Amino acid sequence: MKTESITKIETPNLKKTAGPLSPIHMEIHEKSAIEVNKEAVELTRKEILEKYNNIPEKNHIILPIPKGPQFQRVVRCFVIIEKNKEKYYLEGSTDHAKLIRYFISQNNVSQEDVDNNNLWKIKKGIIDPFGENFKNYPQVRKELERLKKQNKWKIIPNWVLTFKHPTSEND
Repeated sequence: MKTESITKIETPNLKKTAGPLSPIHMEIHEKSAIEVNKEAVELTRKEILEKYNNIPEKNHIILPIPKGPQFQRVVRCFVIIEKNKEKYYLEGSTDHAKLIRYFISQNNVSQEDVDNNNLWKIKKGIIDPFGENFKNYPQVRKELERLKKQNKWKIIPNWVLTFKHPTSEND
C-alpha cells in the first residue's frame, strides 16, 4: 500500500455529504461478517496519529481487531477527543457512540461533563478495513473521487472524517 502522506493534504471530510439518510451514511453503518486486514489498519492508524500528533500513547484506546470473519461494522471507526488540551485516540470495529461511551467509562467522566460536551473537541471518522482506498465502498469512493479532483490530491486516502465538533474548527 503506497500512499502520499495524509499530513500533506487537507483531511478528507465527508461531514457535508454523509447525513443520517444519505447513501454514504447507510453504507458505512452496515454490519456484516468481514475479516479486517490488520496490517492495513495499523498503517492507516499510523497516518491518522501522524496527522493529529501529540496524542500520547497512554491515551490510545484501541479495541482489538476481531480474528477471522466476524459480524461487525463494515468500516472501522475512530474518534479523536480533545478536552482541556489532553488528546485521546479511540478506535474499534464498532459504532462511534460505543467508543465514546467506553472512553467515558474508562476515564470516570461525570454526567455534568458529558452534558457540557462543548468543552470537548471531537472528530469522528472511518477507516477502510482493507486498506484499499474505499474501493469496496462505492458511495464513499465516489465522494472521495470528487474531493480528490476538487482538491487536486494525488491519492484517495484509507480514512476520512465524518463529523467534527465544534464545526468551525480547522484541521
